[in-house]
Amino acid sequence: MIKSILLKVMIPMGVLLFLIVPISVSEAQFGGFVTCNGADCSACNLVQMANGIIVWLFGFVFLIFAVQMTIAGFKLVTSGGNSSAVSEAKSRFQNAIIGVIIMMSAWLLIDTIMKGLLPNGQLSGWGPWSEVKCQVQVSPTEFVREGAGADGYSVDDVVSAPTAVGEYNHSEALSELSKNGIVVVSTGNCSDPSKSNCTSLEGVKQNTIQRITELQKASGDQLIITGGTETGHANGTYSHSEGYKIDLRPTSKLNNYITQNFEKIGNNKYRDSNGNTYWRHPPDHWDVTITK
Repeated sequence: MIKSILLKVMIPMGVLLFLIVPISVSEAQFGGFVTCNGADCSACNLVQMANGIIVWLFGFVFLIFAVQMTIAGFKLVTSGGNSSAVSEAKSRFQNAIIGVIIMMSAWLLIDTIMKGLLPNGQLSGWGPWSEVKCQVQVSPTEFVREGAGADGYSVDDVVSAPTAVGEYNHSEALSELSKNGIVVVSTGNCSDPSKSNCTSLEGVKQNTIQRITELQKASGDQLIITGGTETGHANGTYSHSEGYKIDLRPTSKLNNYITQNFEKIGNNKYRDSNGNTYWRHPPDHWDVTITK
């Protein structure tokens, strides 16, 4: 009987520990709490850091909760009929559960208030305070580097104002990319901008396409576009829906080119000499923002 009760308590707690611990590991793997560097920081990054701390604290609190429940379960099944020990174990159970309920209630209240105050802001989705997306602050100074890309060509050689100032429809953008050997893919094998599993280039800025083709020539790699102007991305002035952002599939050649030739401005974030930014978004793409 005691063994049966012990298994019923210990196994769920072990599973809970297994699920909660990776949260802290994931936070450390993808850059920690500070998401900007120096002049690149803004008030938005402060909120983003607070959000990251909240995510970590959630994992930590649930880890403590699992430990407390395990200890209480062990005390309960080993009490041997001792009423004092049983009472202590039950009290530990109750306190742990009440603590988690209070924490979740406080989070739900804050989350509801945040979404109520910022219905059209950059908070979207479900989670601890939802997901906060900050725009990278472009420095007025230019970054000058040494070296060039494939065949002596470099993205940083292009420092003038963009010549392409309009927008493409999907067919026009696809044609321009195809001329340069750039591939567009999607999980849904479609280009409907209203579906998040499609990859659409409808309304993409001509300058965005121009800079992407320049990046391909400079890196010497075949670029693969996995995200464009379709729905499902965060809103903002320089966003996917506004035609300024493109998602690229990481490759070893592209990864090396960006990290070795562009200025590092934060954790997994880089900037070319034009002020365009490249963020390695975990786990599977480069989030490229073309503003110049």
